[in-house]
Amino acid sequence: MSTGSINPARFDRTTRCPDEIVRRIRVGASYQDPTWDGKLLETYDTLADRFVIAACSWNLYQLHVALTLQHLSDVEILLSCSTSPSAEGPDFVDNMRRQWDYLIEHPDWQYTFPNRQPHIFERTADGGWRRWLQSSQDTSQEPLAENLLQTM
Repeated sequence: MSTGSINPARFDRTTRCPDEIVRRIRVGASYQDPTWDGKLLETYDTLADRFVIAACSWNLYQLHVALTLQHLSDVEILLSCSTSPSAEGPDFVDNMRRQWDYLIEHPDWQYTFPNRQPHIFERTADGGWRRWLQSSQDTSQEPLAENLLQTM
Protein backbone atom coordinates (compact mmCIF):
# COMPACT_ATOMS: atom_id res chain seq x y z
CA MET A 1 0.00 0.00 0.00
CA SER A 2 1.37 3.38 -0.94
CA THR A 3 1.25 6.14 1.66
CA GLY A 4 2.98 8.83 -0.35
CA SER A 5 5.58 9.21 2.40
CA ILE A 6 9.26 9.27 1.62
CA ASN A 7 11.72 8.27 4.30
CA PRO A 8 15.43 8.73 3.66
CA ALA A 9 17.59 5.66 4.10
CA ARG A 10 20.10 5.82 6.92
CA PHE A 11 23.11 3.56 7.28
CA ASP A 12 25.16 3.43 10.45
CA ARG A 13 28.90 2.77 10.35
CA THR A 14 28.50 -0.98 10.81
CA THR A 15 26.65 -1.27 7.49
CA ARG A 16 29.11 0.71 5.38
CA CYS A 17 31.98 -0.62 3.33
CA PRO A 18 35.22 -1.68 4.97
CA ASP A 19 37.95 0.94 5.29
CA GLU A 20 35.35 3.64 4.80
CA ILE A 21 37.59 6.60 5.60
CA VAL A 22 40.27 5.55 3.10
CA ARG A 23 37.55 5.07 0.47
CA ARG A 24 36.14 8.53 1.19
CA ILE A 25 39.60 10.09 0.96
CA ARG A 26 40.23 8.34 -2.36
CA VAL A 27 36.98 9.72 -3.76
CA GLY A 28 37.86 13.22 -2.55
CA ALA A 29 41.56 13.23 -3.42
CA SER A 30 41.56 11.39 -6.73
CA TYR A 31 40.82 14.52 -8.76
CA GLN A 32 44.42 15.62 -8.14
CA ASP A 33 45.96 12.20 -8.78
CA PRO A 34 46.96 12.03 -12.48
CA THR A 35 46.68 8.23 -12.50
CA TRP A 36 42.91 8.66 -12.11
CA ASP A 37 42.32 11.04 -15.03
CA GLY A 38 39.27 9.88 -16.95
CA LYS A 39 38.65 6.78 -14.81
CA LEU A 40 35.65 5.71 -12.78
CA LEU A 41 35.99 5.34 -9.01
CA GLU A 42 34.21 2.01 -8.65
CA THR A 43 34.97 0.15 -5.45
CA TYR A 44 32.55 -2.76 -5.25
CA ASP A 45 33.21 -5.75 -7.50
CA THR A 46 29.78 -7.40 -7.81
CA LEU A 47 31.08 -10.51 -9.58
CA ALA A 48 33.63 -11.35 -6.88
CA ASP A 49 31.61 -9.85 -3.96
CA ARG A 50 34.53 -7.79 -2.77
CA PHE A 51 35.61 -4.21 -2.21
CA VAL A 52 38.70 -3.00 -4.03
CA ILE A 53 39.86 0.42 -2.92
CA ALA A 54 42.40 1.26 -5.59
CA ALA A 55 45.48 3.22 -4.64
CA CYS A 56 45.51 6.95 -5.05
CA SER A 57 47.85 9.67 -3.95
CA TRP A 58 47.20 12.89 -2.10
CA ASN A 59 49.44 15.85 -1.65
CA LEU A 60 50.22 18.67 0.74
CA TYR A 61 47.25 20.64 -0.54
CA GLN A 62 44.83 18.09 0.96
CA LEU A 63 46.81 18.21 4.22
CA HIS A 64 46.61 22.01 4.19
CA VAL A 65 42.84 21.86 3.65
CA ALA A 66 42.46 19.35 6.49
CA LEU A 67 44.54 21.47 8.88
CA THR A 68 42.56 24.58 7.94
CA LEU A 69 39.04 23.16 8.05
CA GLN A 70 39.39 21.03 11.19
CA HIS A 71 39.16 24.19 13.31
CA LEU A 72 35.80 25.29 11.89
CA SER A 73 32.57 24.87 13.83
CA ASP A 74 30.14 22.14 12.79
CA VAL A 75 27.89 24.71 11.11
CA GLU A 76 30.83 26.24 9.23
CA ILE A 77 31.92 22.78 8.04
CA LEU A 78 28.43 22.00 6.84
CA LEU A 79 28.12 25.30 4.98
CA SER A 80 31.67 25.17 3.54
CA CYS A 81 31.92 21.51 2.56
CA SER A 82 28.45 20.47 1.47
CA THR A 83 26.65 21.30 -1.74
CA SER A 84 23.34 20.63 0.06
CA PRO A 85 23.78 21.52 3.76
CA SER A 86 20.10 21.09 4.64
CA ALA A 87 20.02 17.60 3.11
CA GLU A 88 23.11 16.12 4.77
CA GLY A 89 22.82 13.26 7.21
CA PRO A 90 23.59 13.79 10.88
CA ASP A 91 27.05 12.22 10.52
CA PHE A 92 28.27 14.46 7.68
CA VAL A 93 30.46 16.69 9.85
CA ASP A 94 31.84 13.74 11.82
CA ASN A 95 32.75 11.97 8.57
CA MET A 96 34.55 15.06 7.30
CA ARG A 97 36.48 15.38 10.58
CA ARG A 98 37.45 11.69 10.48
CA GLN A 99 38.84 12.14 6.94
CA TRP A 100 40.84 15.20 7.97
CA ASP A 101 42.17 13.42 11.07
CA TYR A 102 43.37 10.56 8.85
CA LEU A 103 45.08 12.92 6.40
CA ILE A 104 46.77 14.79 9.26
CA GLU A 105 47.91 11.54 10.88
CA HIS A 106 49.03 10.05 7.53
CA PRO A 107 50.10 12.93 5.26
CA ASP A 108 52.12 10.60 3.01
CA TRP A 109 49.74 8.54 0.87
CA GLN A 110 52.39 5.81 0.59
CA TYR A 111 51.70 4.87 4.22
CA THR A 112 48.17 3.90 3.16
CA PHE A 113 49.04 2.46 -0.26
CA PRO A 114 52.61 1.09 -0.14
CA ASN A 115 53.80 0.21 -3.65
CA ARG A 116 50.42 1.56 -4.87
CA GLN A 117 48.76 -1.67 -3.74
CA PRO A 118 44.96 -1.54 -3.42
CA HIS A 119 43.02 -2.41 -0.28
CA ILE A 120 41.06 -5.56 -1.10
CA PHE A 121 38.29 -6.97 1.10
CA GLU A 122 36.29 -10.15 0.57
CA ARG A 123 33.06 -11.00 2.32
CA THR A 124 33.34 -13.64 5.05
CA ALA A 125 30.80 -16.39 5.73
CA ASP A 126 29.35 -14.38 8.63
CA GLY A 127 28.81 -11.29 6.44
CA GLY A 128 31.86 -9.36 7.64
CA TRP A 129 34.88 -8.41 5.57
CA ARG A 130 38.37 -9.89 5.45
CA ARG A 131 41.25 -7.85 4.10
CA TRP A 132 43.82 -9.35 1.79
CA LEU A 133 47.36 -8.15 2.26
CA GLN A 134 49.82 -8.77 -0.52
CA SER A 135 53.53 -9.07 0.00
CA SER A 136 55.65 -6.90 -2.28
CA GLN A 137 56.69 -10.00 -4.25
CA ASP A 138 53.15 -11.41 -4.48
CA THR A 139 51.31 -10.43 -7.63
CA SER A 140 48.52 -12.97 -7.20
CA GLN A 141 45.15 -12.11 -5.75
CA GLU A 142 45.24 -14.90 -3.15
CA PRO A 143 45.01 -13.88 0.50
CA LEU A 144 48.07 -14.52 2.62
CA ALA A 145 46.83 -16.65 5.52
CA GLU A 146 49.29 -15.17 8.01
CA ASN A 147 48.26 -11.63 7.07
CA LEU A 148 44.47 -11.88 7.08
CA LEU A 149 42.78 -9.17 9.07
CA GLN A 150 39.22 -9.30 10.26
CA THR A 151 37.35 -6.06 9.78
CA MET A 152 33.95 -4.97 10.84
